[in-house]
Amino acid sequence: MKRFLALSLGALMLCGALTACGGSTATETPAPAETSAPAETTAETPAATPAETPATEERTPKASTEGFTFADLQDNYALLVDLYNTVEDAYMDNSIAQSDEVEANLTEAKDLIDQMGELKETDFADEKDLLEMNDAIYDMCEALGAIVDKMEAAPAEETAEAPAEENVTFEDLQDAYVQLVNDYNTIKAAVESGQVTLDEDQAAAMDEAADLINELGEINEADFTSQEDIDSVAESIVSIDEGLAAIASSLS
Repeated sequence: MKRFLALSLGALMLCGALTACGGSTATETPAPAETSAPAETTAETPAATPAETPATEERTPKASTEGFTFADLQDNYALLVDLYNTVEDAYMDNSIAQSDEVEANLTEAKDLIDQMGELKETDFADEKDLLEMNDAIYDMCEALGAIVDKMEAAPAEETAEAPAEENVTFEDLQDAYVQLVNDYNTIKAAVESGQVTLDEDQAAAMDEAADLINELGEINEADFTSQEDIDSVAESIVSIDEGLAAIASSLS
C-alpha cells in the first residue's frame, strides 16, 4: 500500500512539473515585441530620392571633369540637339529677333550635329578625344542656352506693349488718297517745269500712281461694299505714296 501511494505521489509530481513547463512555453511565445526597429529604416528611405533634381539641371551641360564618361557625352549631345531645335524654331517664326550672332550660333551648332551624326563610343580613340568633343558641345550648349533664356523672358514685355489693331475708316482712306493726289501733282508739275528729273524707279512709281488715280476717280463711300475693300485700297494708296512722298518733300 505504501508502495502504491509513493508511486501515485510520484506520478502527481511529474504531471505538475510537466504542466509548469508547458505553461511557461505558452507565455513566452509572443516575445518578439522588439520588431519595431525596421520602422525607423522605412521612415528614412524616401529622403534619399530627390524627385525634383532633374528640373534644375534640365539645361545644364556637364563639363569635362574627372570621371566624365561616354554616357555624359551622350546626355550633353541630346541637350545640344534639343536647344538647337528650340532656337531654330523660334528664329524661323520670328519669336526672337533676327541677328548675325543667333545665325552664327545656329550654323555652328548644325555643323557640329551634322559632323557627329549618331554617337558611338568606338568613334573615340581615347579619353582625350572624348573630352575635346565634349568641350565643343559644352560651349555650344552654353551659347544656345543663353538665347533660350532671353527668349523665355521676352514674351511678357512684348505682350504688354502690343498695340490693338484698328480698322481703317473711309475717312482715313480719303485722307490718304488726297495726300497721294497732292504728291503726284506736285511731282508732275516739277518734272514738267524741269525742276526735277526722275530716275527709272521714280518714274515707275509716278505711272503706278497715275493708274490708281484714274481708276479710283472721285471716291465715294458707297463704292466700298466691305471693310476688306477699304483696307485693300488704303494699302495700295499708302504703298504707292511712300515713294512719292519722299520726292515731293524734297521739292518743298
